[in-house]
Amino acid sequence: MFKKIVVSFVVLLSFATSVIAADLKVGIINTRLVISKIPQTELVDSKVQAQLKDSIDEVKKLLSEFKKKEEGYKRDAMTMTESQSIEANRELEKMVTEIKAKQKNLKEDAQRARQAEMNKIFQKIQAILNKLAVDEKYDLILNSDAVVFRAKAIDISDKVISKLSDPAG
Repeated sequence: MFKKIVVSFVVLLSFATSVIAADLKVGIINTRLVISKIPQTELVDSKVQAQLKDSIDEVKKLLSEFKKKEEGYKRDAMTMTESQSIEANRELEKMVTEIKAKQKNLKEDAQRARQAEMNKIFQKIQAILNKLAVDEKYDLILNSDAVVFRAKAIDISDKVISKLSDPAG
């Protein structure tokens, strides 16, 4: 008797679950694909370089100065006294330290600027997903990284790419 009740309950539960799932509209987005296909992503690096142009130019100038001094010291090494040679090496080491520090700062600034630009893109993607969910009555939109299997029919990545690529939208 107990076995019949349990079996009946399981059958009823599976039937109820399938009815609920039938009304659920699910979409899947492959964020990496979207990011790789939209034109905004291609512009990020050029925007970052434009923002950091002065710092990039400063590092290039320091590198150029270092090379000139290094070449000059190598050329004059035979005529330098020991104290002049030690002073020249110290000056070059000081320049190397300064260049490395500026390069590190530049790299960090570039990463921050790139992340800020990418965050703007992610905000646009989120806004499009929110609008798409409302307009097309999606109950659930998942990132493809969190899904083991999906049917191509529920992948909405191309819709998002097209909306982000449309200059009017």
